[in-house]
Amino acid sequence: METVNGLAEALSTIAEGGSSVGVLARLVEILRDLSGAREASLYLLNEESGRIELCCSTSPEAEAEVVSPPGSEKQEEVMRGVLREPILDRFNRVRGVLSLVFELGADPEVDAVVPAIADAVRIVLERRDSHDREEALIQIGSALDLVQSEEELISKVIHVAEKVLRLEACSIFLLEPSTDRFVLRGTTGALKKRVGQLSYAREEGFTGWVCHVGKPIMLDDPQSDPRWRGKYVEIPSPQVASFLAVPILSRHGSIGAIRVLRRKTGNRLLDNSFTRYEQRLLQTIADQIAAALENLHNITRIIHSERMAAWGELSAKSSHMIGNRVFALKGDVNEMRHLLDQQDDSKEALRKLQKSLQTNLSRVEEILQDFRDFLGATQLSVTYQDVNQIILETIEEVFPKRTDVKLVLDLKPLPLVRVDEKKMRRAISELIENSLSHMDLGDLTIRSSVNGKLTIEIEDNGPGVAEEHKAAIFQPFFTGRARGMGLGLSIVKGIVDAHGGTVTEEGKPGSGAKFIIVIPVRES
Repeated sequence: METVNGLAEALSTIAEGGSSVGVLARLVEILRDLSGAREASLYLLNEESGRIELCCSTSPEAEAEVVSPPGSEKQEEVMRGVLREPILDRFNRVRGVLSLVFELGADPEVDAVVPAIADAVRIVLERRDSHDREEALIQIGSALDLVQSEEELISKVIHVAEKVLRLEACSIFLLEPSTDRFVLRGTTGALKKRVGQLSYAREEGFTGWVCHVGKPIMLDDPQSDPRWRGKYVEIPSPQVASFLAVPILSRHGSIGAIRVLRRKTGNRLLDNSFTRYEQRLLQTIADQIAAALENLHNITRIIHSERMAAWGELSAKSSHMIGNRVFALKGDVNEMRHLLDQQDDSKEALRKLQKSLQTNLSRVEEILQDFRDFLGATQLSVTYQDVNQIILETIEEVFPKRTDVKLVLDLKPLPLVRVDEKKMRRAISELIENSLSHMDLGDLTIRSSVNGKLTIEIEDNGPGVAEEHKAAIFQPFFTGRARGMGLGLSIVKGIVDAHGGTVTEEGKPGSGAKFIIVIPVRES
């Protein structure tokens, strides 16, 4: 009856849940009490080191590590005062060891109790693994909804795959339509420096076969398979213990593959083979990649469509504006020819013409520069930068030396973040110049801070933005200034959008404008 009650308590402990460490510790205590052992301990396999290490014990003096594997006959072990029971997962792989210490010569009844508690521990471990994997998949699903580029997508996928699957190497290959080859787009290990360079033809090796056929391959000791080539592998070919590759499938067929490897180990307790469960898990991640890539491509098509429409409007407007300036320039040139034909001294008139020519040429240059900046706003070259330093250098360039406007800085310490320095400088300078163009005196306040995301605020005491204009100010060609094409704030939005961020205007009409840039932080 005591054994039945004890096992019932063990089942109740599992059902109650709580932290896995707390549940495991209680199961070890129940095992000690039911078995009559002097002490009981649980050791779990550290899959990274291949060592069986102490998890919890009823004895403060328990050994930190079990070196020898279980396997002797139970009664013989009990007679020597120690009993060890392996904990096996559903694939019959060792996950840990239960260790009991008895008084010498003891003859306890352990046949029913120890396997039952071992099964209970296995259930807790599987539940913990399942929870961790579920959380990781939720995390990757949420993260993939927010990625702004293929590079960022691949980086996040590899990070989660390593976390979920205990890998030595992970690589992602994607189809390059122009060459009809599957190109390495992201990896861990020795191939990192060759991302974008290595590729497989269709059906070339295991990887090319998975990419082309759209079916998975899972092999233990892949070198024994006659198809193995080991052409591009992240670890030396003789060290590869298990190979798994799953296709990345879009609506139109296979567009690539995720390939993962595990290394051979000298520890006979550590089975490095991939399982069918892990294959399904990796296929789920691959399906998420396919969906995220589809979203990215759809967004790219939408942006391209929008920018092509804006291009047409930009071309028409710029053609009109440049045409006006060219007409004025032609008039100036004709006037200059007339003056040069005169015999009298016309230096003063020529000087006026020179000034007019210079002004009109400057206007044409400004139009062309706005044109270039608008088209290139979303093309980034990111590196780790000190954004506060970018702000200070931009102020030095654009803030007037003599002005009645007072500059107020509130720059909080920032980590280095990945931004395009030139484009970010352009966005900040545009907002500063925008504020200065609408105020003759007052405060221009620039703030920076970071709290999960980088925030830059530029606030002025000018007239502000009317409520009916707030939704339109970031659209191309909207302007409240006499000069320019109305592309400045549109360029700012394009730059911030390309960084995966947002820019908004949150000032009060009549009290000043307040532009807020928020971009994700990827720290160095």
